[in-house]
Amino acid sequence: MDRFLLPKDGSSIKRKAETDVEKRASKSRKYDASYLDLGFTCVTINGEIKPQCVVCGMTLANESLKPNKLKRHLETKHGSLVGKNTDFFARKLEDIIHQKDTVKNVVSMPTNALKASYQVAYHIAKNKKPFTDGEKVILPAMLDVARTMLGEKAAEKVKMVPLSDTTICRRISDMSEDIHRQLLARLKSSLFSLQLDEATDLSKDAHLIAYVRYCHKTVILEDFLFCKPIRGQATASILFDILNDFLCSNGLKWDSCVGICTDGAPSMCGARAGLKAKVLKVAPHILWTHCMIHREALAVRNMDRELGDVLDCAVKIVNFIKAHPTRARLFAILCAEMGADHNGLLFHTEVRWLSRGKVLNRIFELRNEVRQFLLDLDPYKAEQLCNPRWLVLLAYLADIFDKLNSLNLSLQGAESTSFTMCKKISAFKKKLELWKRLIKDGLLEAFPCLSEAVEDTGYELESAAEVITNHLTSLRGGLEKYFPEDIDHDKDWVFQPFLVDAGTHLPVHLQEDLIEVQSDRVLEMQFSKIPLAEFWLKMSEEHSCLSKIAVKTILPFSSSYLCEIGFSALAVLKTKYRSRLEVEHNLRMAVAKIHPQIDNLCGEKQAHPSH
Repeated sequence: MDRFLLPKDGSSIKRKAETDVEKRASKSRKYDASYLDLGFTCVTINGEIKPQCVVCGMTLANESLKPNKLKRHLETKHGSLVGKNTDFFARKLEDIIHQKDTVKNVVSMPTNALKASYQVAYHIAKNKKPFTDGEKVILPAMLDVARTMLGEKAAEKVKMVPLSDTTICRRISDMSEDIHRQLLARLKSSLFSLQLDEATDLSKDAHLIAYVRYCHKTVILEDFLFCKPIRGQATASILFDILNDFLCSNGLKWDSCVGICTDGAPSMCGARAGLKAKVLKVAPHILWTHCMIHREALAVRNMDRELGDVLDCAVKIVNFIKAHPTRARLFAILCAEMGADHNGLLFHTEVRWLSRGKVLNRIFELRNEVRQFLLDLDPYKAEQLCNPRWLVLLAYLADIFDKLNSLNLSLQGAESTSFTMCKKISAFKKKLELWKRLIKDGLLEAFPCLSEAVEDTGYELESAAEVITNHLTSLRGGLEKYFPEDIDHDKDWVFQPFLVDAGTHLPVHLQEDLIEVQSDRVLEMQFSKIPLAEFWLKMSEEHSCLSKIAVKTILPFSSSYLCEIGFSALAVLKTKYRSRLEVEHNLRMAVAKIHPQIDNLCGEKQAHPSH
């Protein structure tokens, strides 16, 4: 019975296995020495030693190891080789071993080349480069580097990577579809919100771009969803059909969408016939948001006539110099001779949110150079730059629009919420009241350009104080119109759950849950260390109702910033040299945050080397 007892550890089993392997290897070597003169070697398959013909490569059964059977195979299949010496069959054996290594290399090289092709295509798409760069730029550079650093053999291997323009196009489409599948799989099990915008590219083609914000594990992510061409006019019906068809065809439900953010175009925000009306008809629970950055730009557009005339005159001066190439070059030379910090002015573009502040700041900084340049070319415009009141008002506009630019930039960026944006707008309103008081008291610490202009010209600030304070009052009124103070106060408990009086308007059972959260010191410490979205997503098991309401509050976009980023990428992708480009796959690869599963894509393809 002792022979059936197992050892106390695995050492005996391990030693026995090693001994068996050594015995089989030794036996195989013995057979190799014994049967090579008959044209056979031995191979081990599934633990059995089998004879393999070194001439034709045929593997026989284990029972064929008998010399007479091996000799019969040699006489019947290779009769002309009977009587050859052992050295002849040894050379045949070496040929077989070499062929095996060659086949192994031939199989592995195209597989690696296929993966390398996907990797190069990924970088081309991420950097928004033409498909032809792969074969015309990247591959020759790779060959030169490999040949110089590693030798000709390495260059031959690199040459196998397929990088033609059509191959790069297919690779980008494959990776884009893979990213899209990953995103849809996440969206089907999560709540999400959308951000929409439409614009026309260089080829006069209109596109509807959509970004999505969704929950994934314990974080909230934002990513590119689609870019669809708009056939015909960009009416609300066509925009709704594009959006609805996309959701239905990809298995996404309107019930999972909690919010949509767009700009203020009538086709988007029309309450009766716009996209908003059509969406709310099928999904009345959706929170519709007008982009807060766009609202801020609308709120600060109006100004009184005198300030408007100063702005118009400044724009005309810029156009007079910048629109003529010779004048622009001569002005740059003058700026260099006078030691200016800049060598040119900036064009004003009404549709660009930051244009006014940058243009006015630049012309104020170069006011002396501009005055000197215009003395001979246009004395009337030069006279404006000698007018103290005009200079003081120009300096004020440069200061106030610089502050508005700072506000605008603070509202931009990914992962922003309506709560944080409204707090920034509210703070700016309070600053406007502070600046009004400072101007009335003659204090100019908050307005550096205005202070410099008053000091240089000796102009009495009291003469322009009324115009300035009226403009500040107008700004405050515009912000009040587009950003009422009572916005989002009912949701303050989501962003500040540990305030004692937060959530008093909630139903009783939710107030009880919120009190439990507020009483937990561990949760309070976690709240200060982790992102807001992660905090509420982690609460989904213990306080599911509170967590669900909080997530629905955080998910909606508050601006169309990502769509603007998307259209900027589209402008780089679709140039006059690539006017026929189908943009969706390329745009997704350029801006998407999900990484393609290149190994899986390679596994689905048959590898072929480049010819």
